[in-house]
Amino acid sequence: MSETETSSSQASSLAFSAFSTTLFIFGLAMTGVLGDSSLTTVAPMGLFFGGLILLLSGMVSFKVNDMFSGTISLSYAGFWMAVGLMLGMQHWLSASGGDMGVFFLAWSVFTLYAWIASWKKGAAVSLHYLLWLIALILLFIGAFTGGQLLTAIGGWFSFASALVGWYVAAAKLFYDSYGRRILKLGKGM
Repeated sequence: MSETETSSSQASSLAFSAFSTTLFIFGLAMTGVLGDSSLTTVAPMGLFFGGLILLLSGMVSFKVNDMFSGTISLSYAGFWMAVGLMLGMQHWLSASGGDMGVFFLAWSVFTLYAWIASWKKGAAVSLHYLLWLIALILLFIGAFTGGQLLTAIGGWFSFASALVGWYVAAAKLFYDSYGRRILKLGKGM
């Protein structure tokens, strides 16, 4: 494995780990099973692990010419930082359901083309983005309609996406550690 492939694999594994760990907590918070206090955990995770770590990972990805991982990592770093800021400042900012709906709609559009781009990256990577896309669409509709059930279902899809993302992160980390595929990502298109 070349130095560029190693750097790209490491950055990608870190990106999937940061995104999925933050998404796991966010998803559970959206389901409501952890209560309202769980949102306070999402804010620092969004700013630092989901945000800052993805930012650094994305910069490494661009440095080694991994356009897919760089674009995804830097974009979702912005997503998590925005979520962290909105939740951390919710006492001072009052975002309406419509505001959050537009936010989730915009990220649904980005995630749609991230999902299409992921088709060449393997079935597990594509499944991760598909589940996240479905989650965002449900969160968008739930925010606009005030539908707590749709928001909760969106939370469960976020949770499922996080689990698949952790699998992808582990597959990439194991590949980097052992130099061979231990966990399969499936064939891309």
